[in-house]
Amino acid sequence: MYKNGEMFPTWVETLGNMADDGKLVRALCPRCGACVDVDIPALIDKVGRDFCLIDRRPSCRTPGCTGRTLFMYQGHGCFLPLQTERVVSERSAIYFERDKAAGLYDPPKG
Repeated sequence: MYKNGEMFPTWVETLGNMADDGKLVRALCPRCGACVDVDIPALIDKVGRDFCLIDRRPSCRTPGCTGRTLFMYQGHGCFLPLQTERVVSERSAIYFERDKAAGLYDPPKG
C-alpha cells in the first residue's frame, strides 16, 4: 500500500524497485499521443533510486506539444496509471470548473 492509502504493487514505489524488478514503465502524453518507454537506469542516474513516479506529470518532450505526460506501469496484461484517486478527483474538479466557466457545461434539463 502506498503512503496515501492507494494500492500499488511495491515495485512501483521507487525507481530502484522498478530497476530491481526489471518492469516496464511508459510515459504517455494524452495531448499529442506520444508514448515512450521510460529509461529507468538513466532516470536513476539523474534523480536517484528513491525517486517516486506516482502522481508525477512532467512536460511532454514532443516538439511543440504543451501536454503533460502520465506515467503508466505494466500490470496484469495492461498498463495502469501511476496516479492516486485523490489527484484524479482534483484534476476532474478543475476541468469541470474550467469548462463550466467557458460555457461548455450544459446540465440536463428536467
